[in-house]
Amino acid sequence: MNCFSYNMGMDHYADLPYEKILLILKAIDNQKRLMILYALKHQAMTVNELAVLSHASPSLTSHNLRILKDNRLVKSSIQGRYIYYSLDDEHVAHFLLDIVEHIKEVSHD
Repeated sequence: MNCFSYNMGMDHYADLPYEKILLILKAIDNQKRLMILYALKHQAMTVNELAVLSHASPSLTSHNLRILKDNRLVKSSIQGRYIYYSLDDEHVAHFLLDIVEHIKEVSHD
C-alpha cells in the first residue's frame, strides 16, 4: 500500500515532510541540474566531465553539484586525484525514471 492510498485518513498527510519535498523539487528545478542527474544515472563522473556534458563552466557545475549534494540527490567519492559524483541512492534513479515514464504516458493521451 502506498502512502497516498485513499483508505488513509487526512492525518497521514500532515505527517509528510512537505518542506523537504519542496527543497528537493527546487533543487531539480533547473535544466543543468537535471542533465547532471540523468548523466549520473549511468555512471560516476567528475566536475569537468559533467561541465562538458551540460555545456556549463566547471564553476557553475560545482555550484549545481553542491545544491544536489545538499539535498542528498548526489554523493561524492575521492578516487586518486579526482572527486567523482554519483547518484545518492537507487531512489533518485527510480524517481528520474518514473518522471520519464510518466511523461511518455501523458504523451500518448
